[in-house]
Amino acid sequence: MIAHLYVSPFREGDVGLSHRLLLAAARQYADSTFDSTIAFGPFGKPYFPYAPSIHFNITHSGDYWMCAFADAPVGVDLQRYQSCDRASLSRKFFHPAEDAFLCQQGYADFYELWSAKESYLKYTGQGITQNLNEHSVVAPDGRFPATAGAVLRFLPWVPDYALCICTSTPCTVCIHRILPKP
Repeated sequence: MIAHLYVSPFREGDVGLSHRLLLAAARQYADSTFDSTIAFGPFGKPYFPYAPSIHFNITHSGDYWMCAFADAPVGVDLQRYQSCDRASLSRKFFHPAEDAFLCQQGYADFYELWSAKESYLKYTGQGITQNLNEHSVVAPDGRFPATAGAVLRFLPWVPDYALCICTSTPCTVCIHRILPKP
């Protein structure tokens, strides 16, 4: 399996930028003639109803926007490191096994766990609309990242960001840069 990750600079507050970037990336991934009508699944995950073989997922954080495309379901999440009360957030939102894992290692992998968890939930189509603490990306034996039925892979990115992609099988990731158009 090959996943194509399209990356662009991003500015919060630029109305419509994510949509314009999605369409530009989709046209590069597929072709410029496909019907780019967007629909939404029961938990809000977008898809192309007239191009069901094109699977994609969007993330943005800090200065970056990304969209992963594949020929099977895919989830991607980017998290920019920020100052926060990691222990409190972990207890509130994460599965008890995840919280224990993070507590044991001083919350050092907080953003990696967050990006792994969110990429998995986006892969399944649930997104973060459901209870985040119902599923763990830490295996009962303490392995991380690990989850049944999916492959979580961290991708190197710039310092102070965590980036994870989730697919059904191990994949090769090709990175493409795109620039926003007005």
